[in-house]
Amino acid sequence: GELHRFTEVEVWDNQLKRHRRRTHKEVTDALSKFCGLWWKENSSGQFSADERRLSREGNAYLRYYVLAAGERMRQRIPSFAAYYKQKHDQATKHHHKRALVLTGSKALNLFAALLRRQTVYRAKEGDAHLDA
Repeated sequence: GELHRFTEVEVWDNQLKRHRRRTHKEVTDALSKFCGLWWKENSSGQFSADERRLSREGNAYLRYYVLAAGERMRQRIPSFAAYYKQKHDQATKHHHKRALVLTGSKALNLFAALLRRQTVYRAKEGDAHLDA
């Protein structure tokens, strides 16, 4: 399907001195950027801002649904709830928004892995109480 648009891209590897396929990390980074789930760099010369705005580039509909899925997974899956709580506690500002975007990115990473492997999600034992 459409995932090939991100996975089949060949990138130059300086270490190997040849083209290679993207790694899973590179694929998920490209997907995150496509969704607009990244913070733009805000710097000039020696200045680099501590607080950066979430990018408004990318597919707004896809961003909305990935974040909605991340929020729902946070409510239903204990490992996602723990990840959200960890990121919420680490944030110094915009706790919920930052934690939600990072949880959505984690969900997007899971979606990409499932699509690449062509498998369905199987809950871990601690996450086995899932229901619709």
